[in-house]
Amino acid sequence: MPDLRPLFIGEQYKTDIRFTSPQSGGGDSTLPYRNAPEHGNRLYGKLQSLLTSQTELISENESLNKGIYIEVLGVEGIDLNIEPLESSSKDIRLSNFKNTNPQKATLFLPLEKKDFLEKKIKEYIQKLTKKGNPKHNDLIAVIEDFKTATINSFWNGKEDKIPSETKIWCEVWLMNNKNTHDEDVISEFINVTQTNNIEIRTESNIKFPERIITLAKLNAEDILNLIDSYQYLAEIRPYSTPNIAYTSMEYHDQKDWVSELKDRIIVNPDSKVSICILDTGVNNVHPLLEDILKDEDKHTFLPSWDINDHDSHGTEMSGIAAYGNLNEHLSGIEDVELNHTLASFKILPPTGSTEKSLWGYITEQAVAIREIEKPNKIHVYSMSVTAKDTDGDVLDGTPSSWSSAIDSILYNNDYKKLFCISVGNTDIDDSSFEYKNTNLKSPIENPAQSWNALSIGAFTQKDTITDEDGTYASYDVVMAEKDEISPFTTTSHLWDRQWCIKPDVVFEGGNLLLNTIRNDKTTHDDLALLTTHSNIYRDLITWTYATSAANALGANFVARLYATFPEATPETIRGLVIHSAKWTDEMFAQFKETRDSDRDVYKKLLRTCGYGVPDFDKAVNCYTNSLTLIAEDTIQPFIKIGNDIKTNVMNLYTLPWPKEALEDLGSQEVEMRVTLSYFIEPAPTEMVVSNFNRYNYPSHGLRFEINHPHESIDEFKARCNKHGREDEFEPSGLSTSGYWTIGKNTRDRGSIISDVWKGKAVELASCNYIAIYPTNGWWRTRKHLEAYENVARYTLIVSIYSPSNDIDIYTPVQVQIATPVQIEI
Repeated sequence: MPDLRPLFIGEQYKTDIRFTSPQSGGGDSTLPYRNAPEHGNRLYGKLQSLLTSQTELISENESLNKGIYIEVLGVEGIDLNIEPLESSSKDIRLSNFKNTNPQKATLFLPLEKKDFLEKKIKEYIQKLTKKGNPKHNDLIAVIEDFKTATINSFWNGKEDKIPSETKIWCEVWLMNNKNTHDEDVISEFINVTQTNNIEIRTESNIKFPERIITLAKLNAEDILNLIDSYQYLAEIRPYSTPNIAYTSMEYHDQKDWVSELKDRIIVNPDSKVSICILDTGVNNVHPLLEDILKDEDKHTFLPSWDINDHDSHGTEMSGIAAYGNLNEHLSGIEDVELNHTLASFKILPPTGSTEKSLWGYITEQAVAIREIEKPNKIHVYSMSVTAKDTDGDVLDGTPSSWSSAIDSILYNNDYKKLFCISVGNTDIDDSSFEYKNTNLKSPIENPAQSWNALSIGAFTQKDTITDEDGTYASYDVVMAEKDEISPFTTTSHLWDRQWCIKPDVVFEGGNLLLNTIRNDKTTHDDLALLTTHSNIYRDLITWTYATSAANALGANFVARLYATFPEATPETIRGLVIHSAKWTDEMFAQFKETRDSDRDVYKKLLRTCGYGVPDFDKAVNCYTNSLTLIAEDTIQPFIKIGNDIKTNVMNLYTLPWPKEALEDLGSQEVEMRVTLSYFIEPAPTEMVVSNFNRYNYPSHGLRFEINHPHESIDEFKARCNKHGREDEFEPSGLSTSGYWTIGKNTRDRGSIISDVWKGKAVELASCNYIAIYPTNGWWRTRKHLEAYENVARYTLIVSIYSPSNDIDIYTPVQVQIATPVQIEI
């Protein structure tokens, strides 16, 4: 069979159309009943008491803030209306928001601008709207109380990790906006910390829209001093130390195997693709690494850390990233062609190092150095290093400084690059460990909540062992059945549904043996992955497993994809990984409960296995009965009209389609898969709440919609676009919901969206209209940042699969693409 590749389609198949979302707003929030004069006077009196106390303190100590941090307390079960509390033009700043019950917000109010809040309360007491409601009712009625901000107001982490008397390193999040210069925010922070003898690390700052993140060594007294003396404080988070939780097992000397394999390795001298291992360093004297990882491609964050592997983890990840299934190559006889090389950047310090830097900053430096030194390379960054919650982080999917830095690196994508990040491992040594239940309760670790990176979890196909001497006779079963999730993998099962779907995909991560009577667990060589040993004078081969190994396999997969499609955008490569993935039947059965619908199971699978196991053949090849179309494109999501920021356009595709071939298949069931991949620009704050407001984390969102088989093009446009509708418009009642496997309510999360359409071939014959349209993000809602005219890239991937081998759906489309066309919309 000839090699058939996915077909890239051009601009001629797309038309942009002015767009207005047909979805209505969220409506009015429930407001508590209030006696406005009584409630307003109580709040006004409380505010005056706080302002008076702060004024007296300032008169006694002129170094204090000329303002006050106020904690605004909401009503149980009712959302605070936080947006009207802020006025950047008056330097009235919202520091943070806590989505607790009741909700809380922390506000910095300059004393000279106190009338901003006083006036709103007075008008609430004294004035009515045309509808007869108190003025500012939606703001004041949902406020229960004002309090002086405390350490808890700013702490964003586990409460038992709040610093006490002992100083500990913390992330300090600072506020910056259009009316403040970054230099002023930092210089004032330096002055305040010097005055209060606080050790800081401002050289590793990370900057985002409206936030600067730095490091400081703080105890409780220091935090109180910052609250009293520094006006740009947003929040304080724990400083988490990454770990490399894994186990490797020594293997007998296999010099002959390694030597024989090295003779069969062919390294492409013109390779454009490089996998950079962000880890503990790599010992590239290993015979299987020395030809693909040159000394010039080894780096370290600090010279004092050295560039070699101090731990073994980095070298082990390198063997898998380079070769994938090394066991298959060692036992084979065919040549092994490598179309990618390796690099190493040491981001973890050797034991005993006291240097502290933000991990996001270290990662930024690694990427910058690689791209400066090798600007013509395609860079795949493999990071099997994550931080658990032991330092106080709350791993609930909320973006961190580290994950946000990675999102920013990938969005600002002048170079072709992608990140693969392991999701972290369960604690298999915990006596309470219970396979599957523990996996569901173990949250994905920082920074794998990154929206733009590929976050890699683990499944396993390893279910048999050899035990000739009976060493493992007491272990009666393997823990996971073949093609189920690996015992090591963490999940996003407990995350709030607003956050992106993670992991993205899963690769082989190994298995465990289990003694079911004693609940005793152990590893075994046959249940792990073969890789390169860090100490060649002791051994050449070792075994490793868990999500670290799975992530290295993912990086190998991405590098091979990029070697196949070197001109593709990063959005396309990431999209193809997800697009080619599929859940195993065993995964579905593993999470199917008696009363679950199929869609209930898919929700669990997305939060445990992502989109499943990628298939390289499916990612790079087509056949006569399978077709993949790829559109790499851009969209300007928003536009300024007058003083308002509106949604701008939707891109409408009329895809080249095997209409006649599908009609010939009649009622035979076929599948169409659609994947939309794009990168967001991050804007992390603690004010990201579930009902996405103007403090959105992502810059924008993109979604797709497809026409119904019985829907005309005009009906389709009117259904998904309010703009241009006739006054007498009536919905047709047609919906594609029943055709989708996952459904839009579940799939529309994060910056990559994928779903499978199933139906009759004759129905699919008419479904070649696809709309890509924008949803809200901070580019629109934070008008003062003037990002509303930014243009975003994306990739749309559409595949058709037919079970019939007697049909050719590829060639008719290939012919259409080769023929110039004109589209009328």
